[in-house]
Amino acid sequence: MVMARENPTNEIDVSFPAYLNNRKTQINANMDGNIPNYAYGADYSMRQKIHAIPGAFMFFKAMTSTVVPKKRQEYLINSLKVGPNQFPDIYEHTVECARILGCGIPTTFIENDPIANAGAYASEDGSPVITITSGFIERFTSAEVKAVIGHEMGHIQNNHTIYKVAINFIQGAAAMTIPGVGAILSLATTPIKVALMAWNRAGEITADRAGMICCDDPNDIIMQKAKGIYGATLNRDDVNIDEIIKQYDTIRSTPVRMLEAFGRNARGEVSGHTHPIGVRRILALQTFKDSEILYKWRPEWKEAGRQYMSKQELDARCTKIVGVVRSEERSGR
Repeated sequence: MVMARENPTNEIDVSFPAYLNNRKTQINANMDGNIPNYAYGADYSMRQKIHAIPGAFMFFKAMTSTVVPKKRQEYLINSLKVGPNQFPDIYEHTVECARILGCGIPTTFIENDPIANAGAYASEDGSPVITITSGFIERFTSAEVKAVIGHEMGHIQNNHTIYKVAINFIQGAAAMTIPGVGAILSLATTPIKVALMAWNRAGEITADRAGMICCDDPNDIIMQKAKGIYGATLNRDDVNIDEIIKQYDTIRSTPVRMLEAFGRNARGEVSGHTHPIGVRRILALQTFKDSEILYKWRPEWKEAGRQYMSKQELDARCTKIVGVVRSEERSGR
């Protein structure tokens, strides 16, 4: 008599509820309260300082609750809403990033704008929105588009959008849209403005980490940042990461490096760079590739026997890389 061979998967619960439970367990293991463990420490500590400024956070929340519904309506009128039957590849990227990070699925719009850019809007009582310009989709690969969606979802997951809206208002980009707000913001104190601008640079590092976590390959977002430096013009992708990083060695050692923070940026704006410059972000992402945090989210990428740095060491190195006043010399030059 021939004995039937048992299927080894019979004892495995492959039901959808079991899948959801496993995903929830994995996500919860990577959360510290309401803060994902990939968040850059300086991002969180600077937000705490802003919270400590009397009345500032409540004012920012009030602004966000006004702006987000208005922006959603504007995008519904003027942009293309992505869905399963309209730009389905971009929709699938959004769904996949939400699954990986354990977030709700935001509504994604494609905005008719030749400038390559993306953004996110969210409030505590409204559905989040991600926007990607047509210029970005034209110039970047599908994998790089997924990286930027993950980046914007990182802003949403870390509640950055409240502060982002506040920065836009203070810079005057949005203050004209609501009567009376411009006059109120003119009274904003210098400490609030300085704190927000310092936080904004740190918040980008957190969001970049979320973008890498969502990628199919961690190098996708590094290439996206590299191409973003020159606008990915003419669809050229022969950019050399090693050559770009050499620019960091010059930037960090120049006596006029403070122009990066307080001088004019490439568009001639006197506010300086509100984001860390591209080469710093690339170096910070390469450092994230060597950290244990990335592989807690993407264990399938982990190499057996390799040593990875701790979260504490990761944040300490990133602080030295991103800092304008004092930057760390690269090792292994």
